[in-house]
Amino acid sequence: MSETDEIPPLNPVAFAIAMIGGPVIVTLCTIWMFLIPAVALVIGGIPYLVIGTPVALWMALTGPVTASRAALWGPLTIAAIAAPTAAITVVTGKTGDAAGVLFVAVICAVFATLWAATSGWIYSAITTTKPN
Repeated sequence: MSETDEIPPLNPVAFAIAMIGGPVIVTLCTIWMFLIPAVALVIGGIPYLVIGTPVALWMALTGPVTASRAALWGPLTIAAIAAPTAAITVVTGKTGDAAGVLFVAVICAVFATLWAATSGWIYSAITTTKPN
């Protein structure tokens, strides 16, 4: 790895602000959509923090944190959870539940993409140093 490829150390304060701020900012900007984003924040906020925090930490420790990179990890994380869950419902004979899992996963993936991209943007904006 060359000097220009070096990954900057994690800024824990910026990370915490970004993880909380991403979903809140997206919700505030989209609240006009029949309160769907507010409900998504209430329902998905805790899973986002519980599942998304380790994923975001891993992302931050393995490469630069950018909005576009974070936006890719959001739906990939949802897919990694939804695919085995849907498969389990099929294997256990509850095929109808698999469709429900996949329907919810699509909605979650939309919010995961928006929340993660916004969190990545916040982190990047806070930690980017400007030359004098």
